[in-house]
Amino acid sequence: MDMRELTDDARRGQRSIEFKLVDSLMFAAFNGVWRLAPYSRAPSRTDPTKYEYTTKLFYMVDITPKGLVPVPALEWRIREDVPINLQSVKIAAERVACRRR
Repeated sequence: MDMRELTDDARRGQRSIEFKLVDSLMFAAFNGVWRLAPYSRAPSRTDPTKYEYTTKLFYMVDITPKGLVPVPALEWRIREDVPINLQSVKIAAERVACRRR
């Protein structure tokens, strides 16, 4: 995979990681993006003078297999992997946020 990080709009805080397949035995194309965007703001439960923010994570992918691939098997693999990947992105983002405080 070839990846690059983008800051889409610094004022809104949107960030994304685009990825593109470099080489694969199974796929002719495997490209997509992880996009983080501010989602909501609420008063802090511990300090009412501060706010707590939440972020929404979007995942888009375009896959073109090489040759015939059973679609249900491919969909199953994606359903299995995406929640794990989302959890990993969440953990990494929370670590970065903690270091910035």
